[in-house]
Amino acid sequence: MGEYRPRTFSIPRVLLVEPAQESYLCLSEAVRGRAIELIRDQSRSLVERLLECIAEYHGYDPAPLVRIGNWSHDTHDSHSSWSDYLLAIADEAGDRRTGGWRANLNKLPTAALAFDRGMEILSLFAEKWPNRRALIHADLLHGNVLFDYRTGSLGIIDWGSSVYGDPTYELASISYWAYELYLGGNVDFGRRLREAVEVVQRAGSVTMRNFVSYTLHVGLQQLRFNASRGRTNAMRHHARRVSRLSMQASRLSH
Repeated sequence: MGEYRPRTFSIPRVLLVEPAQESYLCLSEAVRGRAIELIRDQSRSLVERLLECIAEYHGYDPAPLVRIGNWSHDTHDSHSSWSDYLLAIADEAGDRRTGGWRANLNKLPTAALAFDRGMEILSLFAEKWPNRRALIHADLLHGNVLFDYRTGSLGIIDWGSSVYGDPTYELASISYWAYELYLGGNVDFGRRLREAVEVVQRAGSVTMRNFVSYTLHVGLQQLRFNASRGRTNAMRHHARRVSRLSMQASRLSH
């Protein structure tokens, strides 16, 4: 994260980044706390604080250090536009984390069909995606937001999936994974997150077209990732979600 030092939460200083078999190995300073999605007795204020943290780092301006797309160790990326980055999810070559994903996906025809249909729908939105730039974590609900009971502080770790692009994408990612938490039994926290996202939507700063298309992209990304790992059950699950999101998005694409 370079020299970025947020006010409302902490980011551990990265000490070492090295290539690993499927991705990268990152060693950083410790952040104390418990993952917020595991805290069953939390108050609504914890969700509100998370949104405050998001609003703060969305205000961080990385220019001229980076271009649109993934945050990488050298702070640059090859994508010339936000839409270029989003549509690159269909690249069959994959990357260090997702190599071989397409071959595995093709072994499950229903999932492959869901992915291809989703990409077809997604491409209909590309021309109207804004080329805004903001820092997006994009992986907040997987043990990466920690709450320290002793100090009351929040820490956000693992920025390996972060990108620079339209900040609405962050809300779409949260909405997608809030529903997953709901399905997984963490009903209260999942519901509170979805309600918080809806409040932001009603405030008028988020267009439904972009929000739904980005949520579809998150689903496609998960389908792609689980295909690269050969996780058949997860592929089936995310393929069903992608199919539903594709139908929802198709109604907004005209």
